[in-house]
Amino acid sequence: MFAAKESWVHQLYFVLRGYRTSTQTATGETPYRLTYGCEALISVEIGEPSWRRLNSLEQGEQQNSRMLIEELDLVDEARVTAHCRNMMAKQQTAAKYNKKVRPRNFETNSCNSQFDINK
Repeated sequence: MFAAKESWVHQLYFVLRGYRTSTQTATGETPYRLTYGCEALISVEIGEPSWRRLNSLEQGEQQNSRMLIEELDLVDEARVTAHCRNMMAKQQTAAKYNKKVRPRNFETNSCNSQFDINK
C-alpha cells in the first residue's frame, strides 16, 4: 500500500504531458502549441519516425528553421482565436446562469427593526 501512494510521482509526467498535448474544448488548441508555437512530437514519433518527422529531417535545418519561424508568426493568431473562444464560453456560461437569476430590488433601511444595529 505504501508503494501505491508514491507511484503517482512517477505517473505525473505522463499525465501532465497528456494534458498539455490534448486539444482543450474552451480554446480549441493545445496548451503546448499556445505556449511554444508548434505542435509537440509525442515520444512514439521520436522512436518510430512518422512522415512528419522524416519530412522535417529530409528538408534540412534551414528549411525546418524557416517553417518554425512561419509557425511562430501564426501562433499569435492562434492565441487570439483561443482567447476569443474562451471569452465566448465565459459569456455563454454567464448568460445561462443569469437566465435563472431573479432580479430583486432592495431599498435602504427596509430591514426589520430587530436587525437595526443602531438600537
